[in-house]
Amino acid sequence: MNLKVGIIEDEELASETLELFLTEHCQQVQVCFMAPDLESGVAAIKAHRPQAIFLDIEMPGHSGMDISKLLREEERPLIVFTTAYAEYAVQAFGLNAVDYLLKPIEIAKLRRALSRVRERLGMEGAVQKPRLQFAASDGNHFVDEDQVLLLRADGAYTELVLVNGSRKMISRTLADVEESLSSERFCRVHRSFTVNMLQVQRYERSTNGRLILKDGTSVPVARKRKEVVQAFLQGLASA
Repeated sequence: MNLKVGIIEDEELASETLELFLTEHCQQVQVCFMAPDLESGVAAIKAHRPQAIFLDIEMPGHSGMDISKLLREEERPLIVFTTAYAEYAVQAFGLNAVDYLLKPIEIAKLRRALSRVRERLGMEGAVQKPRLQFAASDGNHFVDEDQVLLLRADGAYTELVLVNGSRKMISRTLADVEESLSSERFCRVHRSFTVNMLQVQRYERSTNGRLILKDGTSVPVARKRKEVVQAFLQGLASA
């Protein structure tokens, strides 16, 4: 079953490249429109009724974030934001975006975003459990992401903590490991910690904030990350 998507992007080359990636490198995807700005994109959404859109944020006239002002929630398709600027992540989480792709877009991450769209839509055969692959001192490992509790930076290494309490040291930096993780599930909450946000029991408000995980683990939230963490949790609650 084809997934019907639209592209709203003001840069012609970026729009054409994304269409090429979607049609040539992704299976069962139909691009039903390409719009150069938000206003024409909204009109195309009403005309074509796509199941999802790839929406640029920095555009003339209207920011992609303004879609919430031009379309009611029930009128909006699922949204994958595309941007060159990571600082828009907080607003994207607030709009319950399916994914947030940084330019230049990588095909592997684009395919992952499409899997998440299909999962949200409940499309048959959409999703296999995301898995994390890593090498440790005792060999190569594959772990389902839902079994990961958190990751902790330890210099050039990363400690992987699973929900069953077991721990593994990975010979990669935390930033490197994060590239393999699902952006809709994992969030960097502190320079030393990335957390599986589906394992959060509660958020404790304080000067810096603190996450209490389902197993009782307490994880500090950096002051600069408070807004991102709160928006992430709000997005999960409304999903």
